[in-house]
Amino acid sequence: MLYKYAPWQEKDENNFTRKNIEGSKLYFSTPDSFNDPFDNAPSYNISSESRNALLDIYIQDNSSNFSDIFINEAHNMSASAFNTIFKHSDYNKLNNAKRGITCFSRDKANILMWSHYANNHSGVCLGFDINESDEHLANFFDETKNQKLFPNGKACRLLPIQYVSFDKRPSIDMTDERESLLKILTCKSDLWKYEQEIRIMIHSYDQIIFPQTLCYQADCLKEIICGANMKLKTFIRLKNFIERLPNASNISILIATLSESAYKLLIKKLDLKSLQMISKNYHNLCSPNEIFNHSGINELRETYGISERKIKKYWNESLSNILMHRVISDFKFNEMNIAEMVKQDGDALSNIYSMQDLTISLFLDSMTNDVKYLAAKK
Repeated sequence: MLYKYAPWQEKDENNFTRKNIEGSKLYFSTPDSFNDPFDNAPSYNISSESRNALLDIYIQDNSSNFSDIFINEAHNMSASAFNTIFKHSDYNKLNNAKRGITCFSRDKANILMWSHYANNHSGVCLGFDINESDEHLANFFDETKNQKLFPNGKACRLLPIQYVSFDKRPSIDMTDERESLLKILTCKSDLWKYEQEIRIMIHSYDQIIFPQTLCYQADCLKEIICGANMKLKTFIRLKNFIERLPNASNISILIATLSESAYKLLIKKLDLKSLQMISKNYHNLCSPNEIFNHSGINELRETYGISERKIKKYWNESLSNILMHRVISDFKFNEMNIAEMVKQDGDALSNIYSMQDLTISLFLDSMTNDVKYLAAKK
């Protein structure tokens, strides 16, 4: 399984991840947009011996950026001058635009990856079933939808990244163009080793630029993991969206939660019963007709003299900011029926319910304190 971290925006019109899931599409970008300026930017060390062979390649290549005058003069340039000019020519936008890359990780619980690529743990991580022995991804991409992009056959390749120490930056001799390109695409500093990256590269031969998206087989998407900082209300909308997908039965919904004792994310799969309970409890709390049976809520009217309408407003405001790791890890939100719990007097809970149930009382107390804070603040 390979994983792609992605943001998940609140507003549907800005939610490109949602649109890509609906269309079973992967987005590709060019190397010049990467966050690592060394990525796809090797060190050049073209020897005098290999210079003539390299210039012959450019003479035969009609799309070369070099003029005939330059090629004639290049034979007599110093090695350093030649390498400098060649290096700058490789940043040409047109050449760059013919290469598209999309990146995956082998790790679905990497704290830094969630921070950097998934909205500070509020986004998602998509798990794809990709056969790594299928080098050109014949069984992953949807041939029927992508055929017009590659009329001469697939130009895709799965490339594991090789991580090297800071003083081992590859020195590229472009006379072996195929081997050099492979090194350019697959070598990164070991500072990035935590990403455990594997990428898909596409190369456009018949178009000026590569296609920005390619369609994959919908059944290859197997998991959608929600970040620990995803809001409960966002999770409910995401769950409803997933359940409407044609391939919903093949997708598992998981949640990233916080370890109690270590700097570690725990990935928990939610079964159907848990998903139903989370949704039911959320909707019950969004229409809190019973919340005034909670002793702490009743004190608000006496302490602050505010109306039930405003109390409900503050309650819903507090509810809308609850994060999923609180819901799953701390309060057993998915295992209890909050609608029943709020009907009870908080002081009597210890005589009726187990310690596991008491966490729901704490959850309600926490929300009540949030309401008190909002009431006092406003």
